[in-house]
Amino acid sequence: MAATPGRVDKRRAPRVRVTPRGELIDGANSIKVLLQDICDDGFQLLSSREFEAGEIYGLQFELSPGVSIECSVEVRHSGELGTGVKILSISDQCRRAIDRYLQEYFSHNVGRVDRRK
Repeated sequence: MAATPGRVDKRRAPRVRVTPRGELIDGANSIKVLLQDICDDGFQLLSSREFEAGEIYGLQFELSPGVSIECSVEVRHSGELGTGVKILSISDQCRRAIDRYLQEYFSHNVGRVDRRK
């Protein structure tokens, strides 16, 4: 994705493209989302709706076959290009699964890191 002219990208962590479908959960309501990318502290999501910065949701998705991730996230920004969320809380097991996924990706894709700066 190309940077938007005049927009400063404040993200520091490298991004890894992913495409799993997931759900944002707010009490009894769930909102279908498509994950676009993942980093060590958050995700970029696509949804048919926009969200307000500061909203908190549960997020569930399958990172890879048999590896389910559940965490609590806060909306940092939302617009027509997607929604950025920051991980607020996550189990040690899910954190280790994300860390392993990122390490494996970077070890196989040296030199192809998407830093979006």
